[in-house]
This record gives sequence, structure tokens and C-alpha cells, in this order.
Amino acid sequence: MIAVDDRLKALCSGLAAYDEVMPFTGGHLTNAMLRTSKATALFIRSTTIVHRDLLANTNVQFVATATSGTDHIDREWCAANGITVVDAAGTNANAVAEWVMIVLSLFKAFRMDITVGVVGYGHVGSRVERMCRTLGLKTLVNDPPRQRAGLPVPHAVELDELLVRCSVVSLHVPMIRSGPDCTRDLIAERELALLPQEALVINTARGGVLNESDALQWIKPGYRYVAADTFANEPNINTEFSKACIVATPHIAGHTLNAFADASRLIGEAWCAWKQVPPNNVRKACKLVYPKPKPLEAGDYELAQPFRAECNRRFSDAWRKMRDDVSNALPQDVANNFMEIRRKHILRKETYLL
Repeated sequence: MIAVDDRLKALCSGLAAYDEVMPFTGGHLTNAMLRTSKATALFIRSTTIVHRDLLANTNVQFVATATSGTDHIDREWCAANGITVVDAAGTNANAVAEWVMIVLSLFKAFRMDITVGVVGYGHVGSRVERMCRTLGLKTLVNDPPRQRAGLPVPHAVELDELLVRCSVVSLHVPMIRSGPDCTRDLIAERELALLPQEALVINTARGGVLNESDALQWIKPGYRYVAADTFANEPNINTEFSKACIVATPHIAGHTLNAFADASRLIGEAWCAWKQVPPNNVRKACKLVYPKPKPLEAGDYELAQPFRAECNRRFSDAWRKMRDDVSNALPQDVANNFMEIRRKHILRKETYLL
């Protein structure tokens, strides 16, 4: 038996050729369900938290997440109990980068006199930086761990310098809760005070990288803005903060047809390698039938009115629902409404690739 998040429809189909599949709704899987089904493998998204309470006394020996981040998985406990964990790092990078560019487009931030600061130069951050440069925007980048590892970081500066010099700051770091590279509250009151008078902070990293209480005090309509797709304590988010954001979407920046197909194929292939079976059925089921994104070239974004109109429509729908169904919800309804918007969000096709 294989337990698979029901939003990974192609993966459910592909894996059914190898074993019985038990679809489940993200966030609703229980230890009892895993024990009763005797599932040996688990395929999840970020809505399912994997820890001892979920996996203890089950037959699960393989956990795969169709996401880049893995802070929803207790990897140490899994390793100590012989459970293989794989992720889909990089598969949603293009989708999230497009979300960032859509936000910039929505608020007419494409001016040649602005500098975009990219904090974190991994899968997503590197794409955002390259997209900005391709479109003629100046960029600065901060990624100390990558620099220490001897990896390339273009236009690298210290975080404080980046904040002083950039009117747009886009966050793309993992959630690291302690140690020298801790990213919890990476951008808080002191850092926000360094930004120019008119500034936009974009958070598609993890909730908690941006201190939401401090950001709430910093936001000033007409001058200082936050656009966020990720929030602390999801799905029970701080609605006062989400209401103050100029853009707020329920962690769906990476939710595209392309990203879901690529992530499903990658983790499905990893399971096939673990089981030592041919991956043909997974690859066939997860094959994307839509056109691949076209290469991004200088000037494309300003000319792509149909692209902007379609993406704005999709994101505006999620944004409106966040405002109406989450930010203005009764406290007891916030978490459920947040999850419902995520679950029902219509996946879009990606347009550009870089």
C-alpha cells in the first residue's frame, strides 16, 4: 500500500501500476490510517506534518514530499528509524519566480531605477535574480552559506548593505531555526528600518523568516509594502498581518501544472529506484501535456499582456479569497479556510523559463 496526497493525481495514477494506492487529503492523514492500511510509502505535500506521532508503529519506510522545503518533516527522527526521505527541490522554482515577477508587474515595480535585493541564491532566488537582470533590473544578492561553500553568488553584498540599497527585497531562504545561519526572524525591526522610505518586501520563503509583528508595524500604505505567499503558523495565520499585506496568497506561488508534474515525476522516480522497479509508468503518468514555458528574453515581460492577464486573474482570485475568507474570518475558521483555498486553487501553466 502507498499513501499519496490526493492533489498529486498523476502520481496516484502512475504508482497504481505498482501497488495499491490510498489517496488522502493533505493535513488529514492520521497514524491510525497508516497503521490500518499498512502503507509502506508516503507521498505528501507541505500540508502534511511528518513526525513521530504520525509514523510511530507504522510500516512506512519511505517518505517523499513534492516540495522543495522539508521543514514539515522531522528528518532526524526518520533517519534514526531507517526511513528514507526524499524531496522535490527545484521543481517549483520557476513557478515561484514567476509569482515574484507577477507581483512586481502588478505594482509597476519594473522601473530601471530600482534595485532588487535577492536574499538566498538557491533554486528560486537564482531564477528571480536572473529574470530581473534579463529584464534590465539591477540586482544585489545575499547568501553567506553559499559564499562560504565556494559557490558563485553574483553581485554579493552583506545583508545590511542590500537592505539599504534595495527598494525591493525578495526572500528565498530556507527556514533554519538555530545556529550561525539561523533564518528565523531574519528580517525584523532592525532590518526593516534599514530599507528605503518606499520599499516592497516579498516573502515566498517560509513564514517566520520575516517577523510578521515587526512587519505589521513597518507597513505604511503608499510607502512601505509586504507581499506574502507564506506565513508563520500556517494554516492558523495572523490575519491582522495578512490583511495588511498588499498581496497575500495562501502558499500557492509554486502551484502550477508544470511544478506538480515535475515534482510528482521526480519523487515517483525516487520511489522506483528505492523499490528497484522500472519508472516507466510513473514517467508516463506524470508527463506534462501542456506546452513548455518559452525562454525569457529582454523585453518579453512588458509585452506579455495575455500572460499577465491570465496570471493576475488566477492570483487575484486567491488573493480575494484570502481577504474575504481568511483575513476577515472568525478565529475558529481561519485555518480551515486557508487550507480550503489552497486545495481548490486552480493550477496555471507556466509561461516563461530561465
